[in-house]
Amino acid sequence: MHVFAIVAGIVVMLAVLLDAFETVVLPRRVRRQFRITSWFYRNTWVPWAKLTSHIKSQTRRETALGYFGPLSMIALLGLWACGLIFGFALLQYGGGEHLFTGNLPINFRLLLYHSGETFFTLGYGDITPVSESSDICQPFIQPSLAAKLKFRYWTPGPVRPPARQSS
Repeated sequence: MHVFAIVAGIVVMLAVLLDAFETVVLPRRVRRQFRITSWFYRNTWVPWAKLTSHIKSQTRRETALGYFGPLSMIALLGLWACGLIFGFALLQYGGGEHLFTGNLPINFRLLLYHSGETFFTLGYGDITPVSESSDICQPFIQPSLAAKLKFRYWTPGPVRPPARQSS
């Protein structure tokens, strides 16, 4: 068990969730030294504005600048998703979660892949939890909790026709 990886995973996940909450839900301005959203906009606005400054036509330049808001929100959602995926992979790595991949050894790259596939509820089945703790941990930590619980635990099994009785 790697305690540092567990702590780092929890910190990353909490930082991303707090930043998303403060950005989307809170109606007031948050004042802190470091915020993921502030860092993101400081590092993306300047290159975008510099790139659009090369456009000669003012109407086209204003149109290009107007695209920044919606595109940056989509990119910020992607950054938050990547942060959650990375944090959960750290948590799995630190906990020594036992997963089965066939003959492949489990490394951080595979845990990152597994975290991404379960985040988006793809679940190809190539990496599956083996131990009871990892099976219980899987649906409760990943953000796709509702879909996981609905399809994994509450969907009835295959319907079988009644057995024929021999006469």
